[in-house]
Amino acid sequence: MTTNGYHNGSLALASYGARWRVLRWLCTAEMFVRKQINMTTSIQRKCVEDMVEWIEKDGFGGNCILLGKYVFLAAFNMLGNLVDPELEKGVEFYSAMNMVMEWSGRANVSDLFSWIGWIDL
Repeated sequence: MTTNGYHNGSLALASYGARWRVLRWLCTAEMFVRKQINMTTSIQRKCVEDMVEWIEKDGFGGNCILLGKYVFLAAFNMLGNLVDPELEKGVEFYSAMNMVMEWSGRANVSDLFSWIGWIDL
């Protein structure tokens, strides 16, 4: 994640320090306020309804389902619905999310061979 600089803009990936504290403050002051959360209620509700629909469809007839898969899809849809794909930042967001999904599906060599973990491939 440090290769493309994503750790610089993410609260989850940033190391603790002055930058992390600023990101945390921005989240607390701007994003996690009741007004902002209430503005997205309809999007949240639609994404949860879609998730329940997918689960009902795939679990029909007693089939086993992977709940984590559906929660991830619902969260990804919710984020995607909050970002306008026509704006420059929206294109950047979708590109970054696509890269994250690509990289998360690839094997990390240092996970297979722990003795080369210091390289952080």
